[in-house]
Amino acid sequence: MKDLQKSMNKLLANFYSLLLKTQNYHWHVKGLNFKELHLFFEEQYNQLFGFVDSVAERIVTIGFNAPATLKEIQEHRTLSDGQYDISSFEMVSELHKDVEHLIDNLGEAIEISKKNEDEGTVTFLTDLL
Repeated sequence: MKDLQKSMNKLLANFYSLLLKTQNYHWHVKGLNFKELHLFFEEQYNQLFGFVDSVAERIVTIGFNAPATLKEIQEHRTLSDGQYDISSFEMVSELHKDVEHLIDNLGEAIEISKKNEDEGTVTFLTDLL
């Protein structure tokens, strides 16, 4: 079960990191597509907040403590911080790569959940995917 805890902690930390990066881009996007991207990023970070909350609650449900401090998030994440001084194209490209990384994290967590015979978490993660 330690492998499941580690995988779920990484997933939560990466969702939280992506939320912060998306909010950063929402605040700092500039250029011709400002309005559309500003609204898009806001929609995305609001959705990510729901994912963070759901994953944290699942971690607690299966008997672990969810990473709940910035220090813990930093320890478990594998995504990089976003830079506020990049172009809107680079912002979108960076977020796209991060979402692909999270999809990989979800796949890993699903496989570990199956190995641990935790069908509830498999279902939860599959629905999240």
